[in-house]
Amino acid sequence: DILLERFHDTAPVATAALSALSTLLMSRPVACEPHLTRILAALLVPPAGIDAGDAETSTALPLRLCLSLIVEKQAPAALLAALRPLLLGGGAAGKATQLAALTFLEKQVALSASACDHLASRHGPGQGVLRMTPLLEDLVQCAGGVGGGAATGGSAVQRAPTRALHAIFLREPSTFLEGAAALPLAARGALCALLRHSVPDLQRSLEREMA
Repeated sequence: DILLERFHDTAPVATAALSALSTLLMSRPVACEPHLTRILAALLVPPAGIDAGDAETSTALPLRLCLSLIVEKQAPAALLAALRPLLLGGGAAGKATQLAALTFLEKQVALSASACDHLASRHGPGQGVLRMTPLLEDLVQCAGGVGGGAATGGSAVQRAPTRALHAIFLREPSTFLEGAAALPLAARGALCALLRHSVPDLQRSLEREMA
């Protein structure tokens, strides 16, 4: 808590706090696990004084290091569980965090070998479905796909889940299809609508999967 509060301080203090946090994430990942949702929220949408996008700022490098260490050191199940409340968002104040969490899932988590291995179906019959299906359902919900009209256009928060879904499909296509086949009918239809441009054969592939 003390470290996260220091993110709002001056740049030198924020940089020191980020460096201390990176040390904790490296050396004591299990101890960080109960606080992971709050840590992710603080890192993904940092205060104005911390600029993650500008490599010239003193805070950018340690912030990126912290996010990389979370992907590298945290157990995938714990990481996905901590990320879930941020993915689902809610309210105008949560939209920035939701978008950042979706982008983090797409560009870092989905590309992680450990996360892909966790989601994969090679751990035994049905194991991939147990892990993949809830994630797919959450992402469809993020896009407003069930009852909200799935669309590939719309706001950034609507487009981001589609990109995350596509990234997961590209990394683990067989488990993706197994997980998608286990979705409720409405969610499955929304998923196909969301990916109709990036994965145009998804509907037919699911029909074969379920045959």
